[in-house]
Amino acid sequence: MWSLAALLAFKHSKNSKNSMNRHVYYTKEDVAQHCTADDCWISHHGRVFNYTSIIKSNPANLVESIVRAAGGDITSWFDPATGDPFIMEDPITGENLYRHPNGLPLLHSCIPYPAMDMPVPPETPWWRDTSYEIGLLSKNSRPLEILNTLTEHRHTITVPEEETLAEIAARYSRFNSVALTGYRWKYLGEDLHMDKTLSENGIKDERDVYLRLNWPQSEWYTPCITLIWKDELI
Repeated sequence: MWSLAALLAFKHSKNSKNSMNRHVYYTKEDVAQHCTADDCWISHHGRVFNYTSIIKSNPANLVESIVRAAGGDITSWFDPATGDPFIMEDPITGENLYRHPNGLPLLHSCIPYPAMDMPVPPETPWWRDTSYEIGLLSKNSRPLEILNTLTEHRHTITVPEEETLAEIAARYSRFNSVALTGYRWKYLGEDLHMDKTLSENGIKDERDVYLRLNWPQSEWYTPCITLIWKDELI
């Protein structure tokens, strides 16, 4: 897993143009790697949240639904019209209550029975609290092959469509720590603009075309970027 700290450091470095206006993007695969109570990332409404601290600071029975959803997306829990959990009628009292996912208690939801020993929900429930947000969920995660011509190592990674080549280099740094500074990034022999995305560099995502043609997925073309060690160009 590429380092969040490393990517954030890059985005806010002096060499990152307009870094303060950039967002951190994650793929579904990135989120899925954080799938435990001790490391809980969850996405909803196109955003990614780290709810690990919520799990650690609340009773286990109230956060079980969150733990079970770790590494996944819970947008379906919420009413698109309100942004809050769907409402259901309590079969015993007839009151309108939040619908609990999987029938489990939902932290910060309405308290159905005053006699129950449950904490009073805060003014801002956890699903509306933006302080837990760590980035945005990519609207289009796409495969990318990277070939290091010096070592002949080849890796296929999944990257957000919204990331620039420099940000992809930070993601790829788990394979090569000097990928950004030590290599020229090329596609079909042409130098790439590291401050632009794949699409902005003319590297198209053609998976929709293959789907329309009913082409076997095993034969789909994955764009391949070549890394050229800079010493070779001197």
